[in-house]
Amino acid sequence: RLEIEDAPISLEEAIGGSNSPRIVTAAILALLEMVRLGVVLLRQDALGASIRIKKSSEFHQVIDRVGLEE
Repeated sequence: RLEIEDAPISLEEAIGGSNSPRIVTAAILALLEMVRLGVVLLRQDALGASIRIKKSSEFHQVIDRVGLEE
């Protein structure tokens, strides 16, 4: 979804509203790796607020470089 939209999405939207601890944990670990690679930016405006995910300005270049596209 991030690839086709420029608007930030919430973590809840990204994981499809799942409450599974395994899915949430895997999603957070994947997001941290994407932050490390420079693919996405994360923002949380307040303690307990939703985490917003936005693709970085280098999104497509990084995806092409590391070969993450399907």
